[in-house]
Amino acid sequence: MDYHHRQLSAEDIAHYQKVVVALNETIRIMGEIDSTYGRTWWLPIK
Repeated sequence: MDYHHRQLSAEDIAHYQKVVVALNETIRIMGEIDSTYGRTWWLPIK
């Protein structure tokens, strides 16, 4: 399907705004985790 020339509905825009908010919140939380535990907290323990 070609979505390039499709007009977004108000519902589409609201959905994409929620996705952006969720991504920003995830990035913020990951930054807090990184600053608390270091950037390699997720690496497997050897």
